Amino acid sequence: MAVEAPGVGAGTWAWGNRFLWGYEPQRDDPVIEATVAAAVAAGVRFFDSADSYGTGAYAGRSERLLGQAIAALPPDQRHGLTVATKLAPFPWRWGRRG
Repeated sequence: MAVEAPGVGAGTWAWGNRFLWGYEPQRDDPVIEATVAAAVAAGVRFFDSADSYGTGAYAGRSERLLGQAIAALPPDQRHGLTVATKLAPFPWRWGRRG
């Protein structure tokens, strides 16, 4: 089965990244949902995320925020969206044996 991805997408790397992007949940979280809605309204159909987007206590935050923002969209706007995600193979995830 082939998957067709749009040519333009939106990345979520900064969502939850306090170290590089100065993420602050109280300030940024409400804006993220509106940003996703505006992007979809403008024709964006592809979103990129990863479990490691975010830092420290906010690791994985971008995936949660993206999921919440997509869930808040009307059903007809969710249709046709593509979300790409990745798993970072950090050594501590595999335990002592590697």
